[in-house]
Amino acid sequence: MTKRRSQASRRSVADRVMAPAGLVLLGAGLSVAMDASTRRALGHDRSRWVTRGTVGLALVGSGLSVFGDAVRREAQQPRRSQR
Repeated sequence: MTKRRSQASRRSVADRVMAPAGLVLLGAGLSVAMDASTRRALGHDRSRWVTRGTVGLALVGSGLSVFGDAVRREAQQPRRSQR
């Protein structure tokens, strides 16, 4: 019984962490991408803004993926009875 309960609590902790982590990654990615855009507009060295922009877009994609996975996992869980 204890082993089963601990597995369930581990799953619920992971589920509770995934959505906020995805949103943090998404926000960080947008921030980095906008910083790269500003650097480009100000005429900074091309290699710097291209690298930052690429990292920003990777963070945005990662954030969307993690958040989407959290939503998918939540949708696939059996519904709890409403009391």
